[in-house]
Amino acid sequence: VVDTRIEHLQDIHSQKQCSFEKSWSKFSDQHSGEHHRALAYTQLGIQCVLVVSLLLVGVLLCRLYSNSASGNLLRRMIALKFCLCDVFQQIFVVLYIYGWYARNGLRCQMCLFHPAHCESQDPLHWSNFLLCLVTALSSVSNQLLIKTKTGKREDDDDPCGDWIFLILFRFALFSVSVLPFSMAVYASPFWFHFEHVVVMLFTAAVPLVFGWLTVCCGWTLVVFKDEWEL
Repeated sequence: VVDTRIEHLQDIHSQKQCSFEKSWSKFSDQHSGEHHRALAYTQLGIQCVLVVSLLLVGVLLCRLYSNSASGNLLRRMIALKFCLCDVFQQIFVVLYIYGWYARNGLRCQMCLFHPAHCESQDPLHWSNFLLCLVTALSSVSNQLLIKTKTGKREDDDDPCGDWIFLILFRFALFSVSVLPFSMAVYASPFWFHFEHVVVMLFTAAVPLVFGWLTVCCGWTLVVFKDEWEL
């Protein structure tokens, strides 16, 4: 039983992110609580992603030391890395931030016993921001799969249109690559307390909508496949 006379418990009541009653109820769930399970899934998932990443690197190194052409293999490995690692890694990063920093999450539960966890902390503080940034940069490495064909077509009367299409195509690929992050940012007001909710929603809306349009209608890009080397 927590002594209600402990001074730092007042810090919980002063935070918009934490509620004493709900945090205590979540803590009572222990290992069956949603926040604890989110971190447990994150730990298991990151370990699986690490194993898959090491296997992909091993395949590339074997091909490199065998003096075989590895250009096409590199492209296949980047595509596999995105499907098997990058997408799930974004999901696990979101689960980690949710489990620890969500309303009445583990940070609020730890505040019941440790005053060091009672300080108000933004979910996207510097360390978490760097984590999300590095994960997003890894996900958009699939941009290396796309390059314009060398040589200009004789019937190319609109080079500006080609550049516009290239930019739109790359942005569509970028939006798909960070779609888990975009969805998480758009849903974050339900999980966290932010001061600038409108700005966050507006920032995430464009890649979110563009990403889902690409996922649902991306087959139409096959019509333009002759423009690019994939």
